[in-house]
Amino acid sequence: MPTLSSHIQKAAQWHAASHGKANDAQATRTEIILRAYHIKTGTAVEERTELLQELLAIAKDYIEKHTFSAAYYTQFIELGMQVQKQLIAMEKAKKAWGSAKKIFAPSGSQFGKTNPLQNYSAKAASPTSARNYWLEGLDPNHRSWGHMPKAHFDKWLADAGTTLGFFEWLEDKNLARGLPQVEYLAPNERWKYMCVFGDDKIMYRHQQALGSPGTGSIPLQRFTTWGLQTAHSGRNYAIWVCGANGIFYTNSHAVSKFHHSSFLAGQRVLAAGEWVITAGKLLLISHKTGHHAASVSNLYSAIRLLDSRLDLSRTVVQITDYVAKKNRFITAKQFLAKGGNAAACDEILTSTGVPMNMKLEAQKRCDMHKDWDFKHATTPKRFTTA
Repeated sequence: MPTLSSHIQKAAQWHAASHGKANDAQATRTEIILRAYHIKTGTAVEERTELLQELLAIAKDYIEKHTFSAAYYTQFIELGMQVQKQLIAMEKAKKAWGSAKKIFAPSGSQFGKTNPLQNYSAKAASPTSARNYWLEGLDPNHRSWGHMPKAHFDKWLADAGTTLGFFEWLEDKNLARGLPQVEYLAPNERWKYMCVFGDDKIMYRHQQALGSPGTGSIPLQRFTTWGLQTAHSGRNYAIWVCGANGIFYTNSHAVSKFHHSSFLAGQRVLAAGEWVITAGKLLLISHKTGHHAASVSNLYSAIRLLDSRLDLSRTVVQITDYVAKKNRFITAKQFLAKGGNAAACDEILTSTGVPMNMKLEAQKRCDMHKDWDFKHATTPKRFTTA
């Protein structure tokens, strides 16, 4: 369970409000329980709930046995309202967290640890984003919460009077109309974006307009990111993900329409990022993704897989420090040789010893449809389904 802000007053507040009033056993017991309640961590849900239930029982008992003129009557009225509000908020959060477990729960695959969608409360400096991407995955309509203010979610948490779930509450308040919807691919749609690696160490992708699965021969073409784009890196870049089964998918990025989460419908991934490819050759690869907060370690796992499928001898790896907002460019071969320790790798420099902006260089090569060695090949290849 995530930690929630508490609607319950502190023991010191109760003590101050009781100052000058006659001693009362129920009031004294209430102060003790309040002190115990706030000592408990936000994740001690069962213990906190038991204490809240006891506070509510004491408040109801006092109110039933006394009139409005009683010394602690208004205090117990206010406390009872606070407890009811907190219990409702905790129950809503419990239901939401139960649904989110399928996204947040740690998992792995034969190729390594997999990453979930980035969660709402991520505060660490290492993730690339702390947006509401997990809401996108939980929403039946997959609306683009990751690129919107979190005000709607905060308002729902604050609305202790409602027992509706978050998405039902949005519909009830007419707040969900017109929100952009992110495409989540069904399993039978993913082949269109699947990367196919030939025995020639070249990456191919299906020519969607010329074939379909199950018809025998599906035309393939050398994949290029020319003409594609991402919101972060711009032209000639594409987004990619590697599923837990080691299959890669790639496409252009469209904010609030097609995201990293689109390929596998919000499921966990081994790695994700962006890349530049021309004539089926990988020029540059990065770990830039907000949805899955991919780390350098995740990128290393992906590159290890690609090393047996592509020629990475001339591939550039883009390492991004999201705190300092700085990129470092190193070679894939050295990155692999150092076991994924990017800090131990030499930065790519110009002839004068200045760090090169390989991002711009990769975009230029892609514009020319050439690799780092100024070679270009467009030989088509056909792939026959089983």
